[in-house]
Amino acid sequence: MLGWVKDWTSWITPCVRTKPMTKLTPEMAADFLGCDPEGVAIRSMVVAHTSQVLYAICSEAINVVLPRINFELGGNLSEFARMQEGINLLQAGGGAAFGVFADRYGPKAALLAAHSAAIFSSSIFATAHSKPFLYVGCLPLVAKHGYQAAQQVATLHSSRDSRTKALGRIGTAYGLGFLAGSVLITRLADDFSPRGIAACSVALDVCTLLMVWVVYPQEQNLPQHEVVKRGLGDLLRHRHVPTLLFFKTVTTGSAGMVLGLLQQFALDPFKMSLSSAGLMTTYIGVAYLLAQAVIAPAIGSRSPRTLVAGSFVAIGCSLGSLAGLTGSSGVVYAALLGPLVISSHASNVAMNSALTLLVPKEEQGQVLGMSMATTSIGYLWAVYEHFGFPSVPLSAIAILGSATAACLLALEVWPDTKDGCGES
Repeated sequence: MLGWVKDWTSWITPCVRTKPMTKLTPEMAADFLGCDPEGVAIRSMVVAHTSQVLYAICSEAINVVLPRINFELGGNLSEFARMQEGINLLQAGGGAAFGVFADRYGPKAALLAAHSAAIFSSSIFATAHSKPFLYVGCLPLVAKHGYQAAQQVATLHSSRDSRTKALGRIGTAYGLGFLAGSVLITRLADDFSPRGIAACSVALDVCTLLMVWVVYPQEQNLPQHEVVKRGLGDLLRHRHVPTLLFFKTVTTGSAGMVLGLLQQFALDPFKMSLSSAGLMTTYIGVAYLLAQAVIAPAIGSRSPRTLVAGSFVAIGCSLGSLAGLTGSSGVVYAALLGPLVISSHASNVAMNSALTLLVPKEEQGQVLGMSMATTSIGYLWAVYEHFGFPSVPLSAIAILGSATAACLLALEVWPDTKDGCGES
């Protein structure tokens, strides 16, 4: 009997030990994150990813409850749309200035500034007792650019070949937070008021700020004299940068005519409850993750001409499917948002990657700031209050088609070359 046990154990022991747990190496972590294998780069990217998950949870909470707080204070959809326009103007101007700030003082300072702005703004939203006080809470949003700051972390710590992957991973982290935020809002909707959810967002933003302050590594001082000498005119002289920035303004604006008022359309005309809006946001979060983690890395290496033409086809078809909806089609409305989210966000990531490869390293924060500013400018295009929902996607398709033709013509006149990229 003892001999049988010995023979059995001598056979099974090697089988158990043949597959030891694989040790995580810096190279494996760097490959997953899309960054350089140095310790500082990996640590910076881990902090950036973590901050984006938390930042997205807080941002999504505010996006869902803000129109409802506005209604509690006696506001209507038209007033909220005008407030949203003011926010977009603030963030458009703030995005460009924030990019210069990030170039001069580094991504850690940029992350801290963005999370501080989120704390101040959300605190005012949670305690607003009147519409004017609610509007005051929009002012700190001029510096609320945490996603842009995280993108610069990815840009500074990635190579040319891994740039789109690194930016896509940041977007994936944001998408995970977006998805988690929608799930949390659905769970909290029965127990907390909109103001209570906003207060929870403030607490989580404070924790994120402290995490960035303590954990993010100190980096070497950036060449501030180089940044000061370079302005917007220098940035726009790079090959294809003006064309891609203009086209990104149009693509984000065309999709943003729907996505920029996502929660408002859920209320009017589609009459969706808070819990239904949370479920819709969960679905959109899954679509966003698919765009960032799968679609964007697959198209990031395409030429500017291919990016422009492909974006028009994908976004245009998605908008066209929304044009025939009526106020009683809430479920269909939510379902058709998925293709629009996937096409628009995958296009945005690919455009951002292409733009950072066309400028020198010391201008990457500025070009990311300009790129993010185009998103805010695009969200200003809202025609719902005048012509009704079906006119929104139809107008967006018309604008997108005209801009695509102009950009393809510009790219034909200014053809691709092998050189001209900003990084060596």
